[in-house]
Amino acid sequence: LLGRTPAELGLFVDPADLRRISRRLAERGSVRDLELRVLGKPGVPHTVLWSAEIIEYRGRPCVLTVGTDISARKRAEEALQDSE
Repeated sequence: LLGRTPAELGLFVDPADLRRISRRLAERGSVRDLELRVLGKPGVPHTVLWSAEIIEYRGRPCVLTVGTDISARKRAEEALQDSE
């Protein structure tokens, strides 16, 4: 995905999330563990914890991102709540 933007990839279920991340990166230089929804390869939504940081790569500013899929954890939490 190097060299591609999240907008080009159509990653976010809610396009406002990209604006929110961009704003936080501009203000703070990083984003940590922001819970949001992204689309997987077959277009299936996943809940992720999203982190991003502005870095320099080959002399140019870039954004390094990591998304940790927490979909299974969210489903387990919902099932637990439903059972109570």
